Amino acid sequence: MEQDRALRLQWQLQLVELRGPQGRIQLPDDTVHLIVGISGAQVEVQAADARPTPLRRDHALVAHGSSVEFSRPGIRGIGLSRVIVLSSEASLPPARFAVTASHGALPLSRDLLALVVLKGSVTIGESTVSRDSAFVFGSEDPGAAVATSAQVLRISRS
Repeated sequence: MEQDRALRLQWQLQLVELRGPQGRIQLPDDTVHLIVGISGAQVEVQAADARPTPLRRDHALVAHGSSVEFSRPGIRGIGLSRVIVLSSEASLPPARFAVTASHGALPLSRDLLALVVLKGSVTIGESTVSRDSAFVFGSEDPGAAVATSAQVLRISRS
């Protein structure tokens, strides 16, 4: 999570795991969310007064509002659905995402906010993270990365 000097939310990264038929997140007003499906059954996403929108794995959508509701129609509490939610102040430029497979050197750009490892592992410096873990970057250079049979979700500033 990153905040500005006035302690307003600039951006926040969350892994939301839906084990039951529905869930909800609540954030400050004037928030925009980049929501990416990463595993499990399809999820319906509803924010503010918008209609529910289906979200599949490896797809994304943008939602506006202080609360986001998730549901898994037809699911009776069996299994698990995971989504990544990047929330930011609505006045900031929207984030973008890309899911890529990589083995070996993994180039990282200066506009990278977070790198989520979906499969395999990634090493940056002396830190190695594996599946369902993330590197979160500040304004510094992210450095060199090495992927081992990895599928990664990159979330960057636009």
